[in-house]
Amino acid sequence: GFGLNYIRYNFITNDKELNNRVEQSGEAYSASLVFGWDIRPSEVEWFILRTNLRYQPRGNMSSENKNYFSNDLEFNFIQMVVYPERMKYYFGK
Repeated sequence: GFGLNYIRYNFITNDKELNNRVEQSGEAYSASLVFGWDIRPSEVEWFILRTNLRYQPRGNMSSENKNYFSNDLEFNFIQMVVYPERMKYYFGK
């Protein structure tokens, strides 16, 4: 699927020759693509196991007339997703 990412960043630049430290922060938005699949023990089980891959192709951030780009790739091997309402059914109220 498609996603929208919100990025908060903080840049710190140290110039040892000029003995200068510049600190800037900001916000940016970028698009992402998410691919994933679920492992379901049954259709009504109280948990599932999920694996996903998220790719953020080009996060654009800028600071002092310089542009910074990030290409992020995030891989979540196995996540356990729990459904609390279904737990009540299995383990009592």
